Amino acid sequence: FYVPQYASCFIFPVLGWADYPWSPVPGLILRVLGASHLVLDTQRWIQQHFPYWDRRGGRDHIWVFPHDEGACWVPNAVLPSIWLTHWGRLGLNHSSNTANEGDNYNLEHVSRRVPEGWHKLIRGHACYYPDKDLVIPLFKSPNHYRASPLIGRTPKARDVTLFFKGDVGKHRLPNYSRGVRQTLYALSKQHSWREKHGVMIGDGRDPWMAGDYSELLARSRFCLMPPGDGYSARFEDAVLHGCIPVIIMDNVTVPFEGLLDVDSFSIRVKQADMPNVVKIVRGIPDYVVTRMQHNINKLWHRFRYNGIPFSLADAKDKEAHNLVENRAKVLAAGGGGTAKLQPGHEMLHEREDAVSTIIQWLHAKLLQREKEEAPAGPVAAAAAAQEAAEER
Repeated sequence: FYVPQYASCFIFPVLGWADYPWSPVPGLILRVLGASHLVLDTQRWIQQHFPYWDRRGGRDHIWVFPHDEGACWVPNAVLPSIWLTHWGRLGLNHSSNTANEGDNYNLEHVSRRVPEGWHKLIRGHACYYPDKDLVIPLFKSPNHYRASPLIGRTPKARDVTLFFKGDVGKHRLPNYSRGVRQTLYALSKQHSWREKHGVMIGDGRDPWMAGDYSELLARSRFCLMPPGDGYSARFEDAVLHGCIPVIIMDNVTVPFEGLLDVDSFSIRVKQADMPNVVKIVRGIPDYVVTRMQHNINKLWHRFRYNGIPFSLADAKDKEAHNLVENRAKVLAAGGGGTAKLQPGHEMLHEREDAVSTIIQWLHAKLLQREKEEAPAGPVAAAAAAQEAAEER
């Protein structure tokens, strides 16, 4: 059962809108506080009005938590359910690392209507459980990866060794991105990585970062994936452009990890090894780089949402435009024949996308849960009884 609750879609209006009696806390300060109460109210309503929650204790219910820090702050009442999230932080011992105070679930709230505090509702669970949950990719419009060779654009030389363009924390609190983006930016400038190694790290205000974002990604060999306030969509950006992701987020699972062989097309660098990241990527043999790029070509389609009609139409338009452009380049160069997509770079619209991948995983997961809960057959029951008798 998919639970289409409001906080799955848009958390922002919870601030100042979910006041009493809709929320037990008037004049909300924390967005996640209001959102957690909305989730709890939804769970209680389902349990009171339908028999399905108690039938399996909520284990066959599906919730989506697409916020910066995913399901870290959700109430314990929905712990048995399946969570689809963008933030795969592991471990029970966690605390909020956001630089956005409105999402800081470390902050307790005690009031007349919540006399025992808010943390009692949310403490004690992990943000993500690999055995029951799935980290899913963010939606990226085909226009976002319009320059990618994977949708028919003529491949460019991968002349950028390592790439990141975005917020590098110049005006952020120190804990933003766990300090990863700030550290990488400082190291790049301090050690002249751009001049010496062809590394591009910075934001849109840095003059050396000029250029279209999609074009720069399509020219990059390795692409950094640091955290943001929680998750970062840079993994999807890299894969959709055929760039090898470099994950720098300790103890965090990335999209479809565990479902796909993420290690076959990405690398991980520990946060403590950030000073050595350029040395690490430059030390990877060319044949390994080529193999990882080929692996991306085989599965990149699972990170796009072409099952959505408008996204599919947009993707086909981009592909058609790229084919026309390629044909023009062939003719301008004095060539003949028909311009074609690069081998292995076809859109292949009939193949699975992110939606179908999620549905396939959910189908298998729900069948597995039903099997685990099914009563034992006569042979298994007899064996269990014999084993119990022997133990006595």
